[in-house]
Amino acid sequence: MKAYTQGEIDYFCGIYVIINSCRWMLKEDKRYFSFDEGCVFYQHMIQYLIEHDEIFEVLHHGTDYALLDRLLQHAKKYIKEKFNKILHIEWPYKDSTAPIEHVTDEIGEFLTKPSRACIIRLHNIKLGDHWSVATAKTRGNSFKLFDSYGASSVSLKNAVWAPHVETFNKTDQNPTGVPRPPRNKTYIAKEGFVLLSLK
Repeated sequence: MKAYTQGEIDYFCGIYVIINSCRWMLKEDKRYFSFDEGCVFYQHMIQYLIEHDEIFEVLHHGTDYALLDRLLQHAKKYIKEKFNKILHIEWPYKDSTAPIEHVTDEIGEFLTKPSRACIIRLHNIKLGDHWSVATAKTRGNSFKLFDSYGASSVSLKNAVWAPHVETFNKTDQNPTGVPRPPRNKTYIAKEGFVLLSLK
């Protein structure tokens, strides 16, 4: 099974990350989306953006934390209606003072249980500023990814917390305000870890 691939000229990874995480978790009970079901889910989420006048913001600048949370709440209703499953959503690390190694170890343990996934916002030279789905932590200190760009993993060896972003840092050229990371580093946002489970 392959993750759906995001288009090359949009910033819809926030939509794909929700669909792919739910698809991954439903796989655990042998009920993952068919292609047609994935298309319908995608259209449902895009319709939400259109109805809430968010479509052009996401198309050009991506999905911020508040919008991702609203989209997850919308997806929760959809999953209950279409698959009779309850989507549990947790943002446990946005105010954490723990070292990144401690947090990634906790997430690795969380992902060992069935029907779980972790949405992660990361930023490196290869992927840019990107939402992805972490599905497991490897012994080699990487997260396995189920990713809309086709990335299979991200190394945590050179991962650091993303720097704090002030409002004035956000521009049309850099809508998130996150500075470009050094070549050998991956920025991970504390508020970009979302733990998901299906029951």
